[in-house]
Amino acid sequence: MSRTAKQVRVIAGFLFFAGVVLGSFWLVLRTPPTCTDGKQNQKERGVDCGGPCTATCVSDLSVLKTQGDILRFEAGGKTIFLATVANPNEKFAARRFPYVINYTDSAGSPAEVSGESWLYGGQERYIAAFVEGPASLPSFKFLGPIDWQTAADYPRAEVEVLNFQSESTTSSIKISGSLINRGAAPIKRAQVVVILKNSYGLPAGVSITETGYMSSGQQEIFSLIHPTSSAIDVSRSSVFVYGQR
Repeated sequence: MSRTAKQVRVIAGFLFFAGVVLGSFWLVLRTPPTCTDGKQNQKERGVDCGGPCTATCVSDLSVLKTQGDILRFEAGGKTIFLATVANPNEKFAARRFPYVINYTDSAGSPAEVSGESWLYGGQERYIAAFVEGPASLPSFKFLGPIDWQTAADYPRAEVEVLNFQSESTTSSIKISGSLINRGAAPIKRAQVVVILKNSYGLPAGVSITETGYMSSGQQEIFSLIHPTSSAIDVSRSSVFVYGQR
């Protein structure tokens, strides 16, 4: 056997041995596929979701939806639209979603008002919009993208209403109360929605206010003034509070 052939055999043997050693190391040290590795590598429906992974894929979530018709009220030269929105996904929260309310203004022209809001897992809540002057024919539309989070990562804020009162005078309806953050974590803000009703218990008006940041255990006083109306029975008022984490 020539010297060159021997050298080729030695080099080939060395490369084979090195390949076996490196392959053994790779088999021992490689990380097995998991449901948290950020890869679609074990027949999941998506990345780390569906199939062998218990996590739900965002593409499998139910869409956010509105409930019933958008209510419309007029007070103080403004029109107030009140929509009921719902998140049917118990295990996922919409941490942020944009929306738009289209309507017809006093001149008969199309107009819109937009905003952003949030919905915890399985939550149903009110969203209100105020526009100047008379307006009609409102329609609500969810926009994207929606910031989906698991309900465990974005749990509901624990805000409670205390000492709620509403009274009617000859000139206005006065509404007051206080809020307390019962949760261990702070909240960015809290929205208070007061639904005023007629003697039949049907919505006849709405008044809204908002607080800022509230630390754990913090209390905040709120007060509202609504134009007086013979159609409103203040004893039937309902109050709702929504805290944003």
